[in-house]
Amino acid sequence: MIEKGACCAKMAAMVIIFFLLSISASYAMDELALKGIVRVIKFESNVVIIDVQSKSCPGAQKFRFDSSAGLDYSMIGKRVTFIIDASRCGKDVTPKILKITR
Repeated sequence: MIEKGACCAKMAAMVIIFFLLSISASYAMDELALKGIVRVIKFESNVVIIDVQSKSCPGAQKFRFDSSAGLDYSMIGKRVTFIIDASRCGKDVTPKILKITR
């Protein structure tokens, strides 16, 4: 026969684990990997325009970036792969580029 104290301890442990898992899921960051051609880089405003060729976000899109993203003028006209901090992009949002590679 299972003791009442052991049963309550197991139940409390399961509730705590469930609570911790639900918190971590709610703070998960959405990211999207895309490919495209760099068209314009505006370092003064930290904005880049990329002609995205991925199906999830096609066309010329505007993105924000900071110095850690790794952009430079030699990338203009080049095909790049990059990761943004959102699960979607479009005219109503300006996602930030987290990482970019040629």
